[in-house]
Amino acid sequence: MRDRFKGIGDPEFTRVAVQGDAREYFINDTRYGMNSHTFIYEGDVDYDDFYKKQCKKLQFLVRNMLEKLKEERKIFVIHRIPEAVPAKKLVALQALIQSYGAGRLLYLEAANDVCPPGTFMMRDDGIMQGYVLPYQDGAGALVAETRQSWLRVLQKAEAAIFKK
Repeated sequence: MRDRFKGIGDPEFTRVAVQGDAREYFINDTRYGMNSHTFIYEGDVDYDDFYKKQCKKLQFLVRNMLEKLKEERKIFVIHRIPEAVPAKKLVALQALIQSYGAGRLLYLEAANDVCPPGTFMMRDDGIMQGYVLPYQDGAGALVAETRQSWLRVLQKAEAAIFKK
């Protein structure tokens, strides 16, 4: 965030590769180590055209996110499930987000025995924290349950900030 995500979407740093049994294309930014789903699968699109569109999409998303961070009603969500992000890094990230404006940070961790899926809390350092089921390839109840755990946390975060 310090350098406004310079280079995201640049072909020099952007990789699109097939992963998993479902053969889904994933995006990887080599400069920042960010990965994301595309929900597009091998054989569904022309790779070269898809790659160019993904680069443009990433560039748009960065511009849009940086603009939206200025708005009070925006929540920046981060996770490294199943790993945890060190508290020191979260505090630094929140400070960067707030240097852009009134944006907020919601940190998600994998649910556990103490904090079941959908648990939400406001930490003493002002960071919002939620617990969700980790995403898993598959279909049916597990995927729906995972989505619901994320949605419950997001709704609770919004309510906590905007007093719905």
